[in-house]
Amino acid sequence: MKTTRAIYNWIIRNLSNVFGLIGIVLTIYFGSVYVPAWNKENQNEKLNSAKRQSIQSIKEIIFSDSLVSVGEIKTIVYAKELEEKVTIPYTFYEILTLTQNSFMEDKFLPLDKRKELINKIDQLKTVVLPEQAQEEVKNSKSQKSYLNLSAFLSIIISLLAGFAGLTSLYIKIRLDKDKQEEIANEIEQSTTDISFRDFAVRTEKEFIDAIREVIGVDAKVLSRNEGYDLQFNKEGRDYYVEFKLLTKSKVGLGSFKQFLYSVKDYAGEAWFIYNTDLTPLVLQEAKAFSDNNKQTTLRLLKVRNKKELQDRVKDLLHMKRT
Repeated sequence: MKTTRAIYNWIIRNLSNVFGLIGIVLTIYFGSVYVPAWNKENQNEKLNSAKRQSIQSIKEIIFSDSLVSVGEIKTIVYAKELEEKVTIPYTFYEILTLTQNSFMEDKFLPLDKRKELINKIDQLKTVVLPEQAQEEVKNSKSQKSYLNLSAFLSIIISLLAGFAGLTSLYIKIRLDKDKQEEIANEIEQSTTDISFRDFAVRTEKEFIDAIREVIGVDAKVLSRNEGYDLQFNKEGRDYYVEFKLLTKSKVGLGSFKQFLYSVKDYAGEAWFIYNTDLTPLVLQEAKAFSDNNKQTTLRLLKVRNKKELQDRVKDLLHMKRT
């Protein structure tokens, strides 16, 4: 019962994603299976219709006219092809053979009359040269190749559309997950008790003293309204430092964006020092900031104690470690 309830809750939470996935599956199915099959069936119906009508027209003209030319037969076939927008996959020789077979099936005609009509068609068939027949076979194959290419393109387009849809859905699910993690992290931070806040204040003071010991120059401690905690200048380059020291939760997007906003117009280096982890949205925001702000070098420094911090600072300032 609990498993069923969990599945139900998951579906409700991800209803838009479920419908999106169903839409993608249907797109792939219709594009790669249904549409090609429908096109083929529709094409076959047109071909059969053009063939039947051509044979019927040829029969009528042969039955009523004692003098029939191959040119008239070809005109009839071409006209039907234009009307149905298809190419009949038979040579004129084969069409005449099918016409003979159709006459033989007309049982209401006397046998002698049928034989007479068949012999008449035989005379027409002798006019159709083998070279012409071969050329018509090539044209027929070319048309079939075109139809196969159309079906292939339909499949490829549907698969590409399906892949694009799956990629988009995957990105959306990842983004939704990152947002949920960000919200959960903010809730965890907001419920942190006073002892954890004391830890942050105490550790931040320790880290500020550690940086001052390393750089050998005065570092200005700023108020929270500035958006960062520490600022100093070393060898003509400005450094802006923000501390985010927590005990359990990850660093969330809110405080990180506040720091980025406060330093985005400053040339120099922006150090974001933290001791736990960063949420995925913070990492995305950091990448976007680095791509768009060339004058400000952003550095994410994860340290757990004073010694680690001093070593990292010495590395960044190209100073020898002790």
